[in-house]
Amino acid sequence: MSTLLDKLLLHASKYAPFSHKQKWRIGMRDEISFWDQHIAKNYVPRNGQFPSTEGQARTAPDTPLQDTFVQLLAWTNDPVLRILDVGSGPFTRVGKTMPGRTLEVTAVDPLSEEYKKLFTKHAVRPPVIPIEGAGETLHQLFPADHFHFAHANNCLDHGFDPVESVSQMVQVVRPGGYVYLRHEVNVAETAGYMGMHQWNFLLDANGDFIIRDKKRVVNMNKHLGRGVRITSQHEGDFLVTTIHRAPQ
Repeated sequence: MSTLLDKLLLHASKYAPFSHKQKWRIGMRDEISFWDQHIAKNYVPRNGQFPSTEGQARTAPDTPLQDTFVQLLAWTNDPVLRILDVGSGPFTRVGKTMPGRTLEVTAVDPLSEEYKKLFTKHAVRPPVIPIEGAGETLHQLFPADHFHFAHANNCLDHGFDPVESVSQMVQVVRPGGYVYLRHEVNVAETAGYMGMHQWNFLLDANGDFIIRDKKRVVNMNKHLGRGVRITSQHEGDFLVTTIHRAPQ
């Protein structure tokens, strides 16, 4: 649980000149506290039944892969498909099965060791245990051209450098593969640049995918260059961006 000092520091992070990493560490305590309570409420069975559909779906080893992701994997006939979930949280939302294919889902999260403590505390075990790692350091965990598909949901905008995270996701996906990003639009502005909320994902007037903080603005269409095709669209309060890496 977050202490009073944790909450005071989190509030102060809106105004104090902390670095991104300092704000991230401050926000980390709040994130762990959230998941502690969320797991207790949604993922711990009561009388043999899960208290929420979320808890049931994300702990089931046979949850079907989402239709959108199935479509993004149509480019390959490989019988075994490698899927990467970056910033997965304790329970990846990516489905685990697909007709006629074997899925190897790898979840990565910088708070994985803290999540493992929560698994023990609440006596739960997800079908995919996240390994420790950040989007900015994927090259230290995986070789280039390794995954068929990479996914990140509502997480990269909480990191140290989402521009680098997106770039590395593209690098570890095979030529012909896809990166799928879903993030709340302008979340840092909405949160007042508090804690982990330091980056904004948005579209510019030309429909290009933009990542920015208070000082830096990066046009990802230009940053990633000609080797990819980027499509973005709003879905409610979220920006969904699909990045197709060009086949060799």
